[in-house]
Amino acid sequence: MTDADEMALENRLEHDAWWQTYLDQWTALPFHDLIAAVAILSTALLLGIVAARLACRYLLPALAPRHADVIAPRLMAITRAGVTALVLTAFLGVRGLNPGADLLLAAGLGIAVAALAYQFGRALGLRSRPASLIAATLFLIVLASRLGA
Repeated sequence: MTDADEMALENRLEHDAWWQTYLDQWTALPFHDLIAAVAILSTALLLGIVAARLACRYLLPALAPRHADVIAPRLMAITRAGVTALVLTAFLGVRGLNPGADLLLAAGLGIAVAALAYQFGRALGLRSRPASLIAATLFLIVLASRLGA
């Protein structure tokens, strides 16, 4: 074996070792926790959307048929945010997730609660700014309480 062949083999071994170290670092990351958190968020939002559509299709015409056109957008938003928040609340007991996944779930729950508060505030006649202030405050409270601050 010549010096050039030995040098090429040594470079190849160093290159392979570098790639193996790189791959080991990536496979050690807990992506399964992040995927689980995204799946939980997606399921909660999907259930909220389905519940909102069902409420506007079946519940609203039965309760207020003459005012359905006026009430439907607000009812859809309240139902979507409320069901999403309820489903995410059901997952509050999930422990052992990495901090990134826990932060993702906390942010999702905070956004759902803030959206629900905003829609309720607007339905009760609050202007957009006070309703937004209440929603932002609730978002921070939910986020802090979920993360244990």
